[in-house]
Amino acid sequence: LINALFLILLSFILGVQTKNLDGYDTFLNHHLRKDAPNDPRKLREWQKFITKINTWNRPIQSFLPFTEARRVIAVCSSAGKMYEGNLCISKKPFTFFTVEIAAKKQVKRVKVQEQHVILGCHFCSFISM
Repeated sequence: LINALFLILLSFILGVQTKNLDGYDTFLNHHLRKDAPNDPRKLREWQKFITKINTWNRPIQSFLPFTEARRVIAVCSSAGKMYEGNLCISKKPFTFFTVEIAAKKQVKRVKVQEQHVILGCHFCSFISM
């Protein structure tokens, strides 16, 4: 089943300790950006964006629309279910952009994908399963 689904495994830590907040900030900075383009056909915009955030060293990058931030956070509570250990999987799939980087700092392709998201949660608090 896992081979059939392309699941994003994200380090997403919720909590009040500074270390956990740093993990949260890192996740937001990498995957939920207000300034990310929203059209996969506009490769020039993606090229400028990747240059701006300077992540050419990551050959495959994923970005969720910033409007999905609340849903992402809710995966560790009402919008997710226990997966394994401290991992929670979203009950519903997310739509996200996968950016493939070619050699020489070029955006090769941007695909729109829809898959469930797996998050590492500091705590899981489910209202309903």
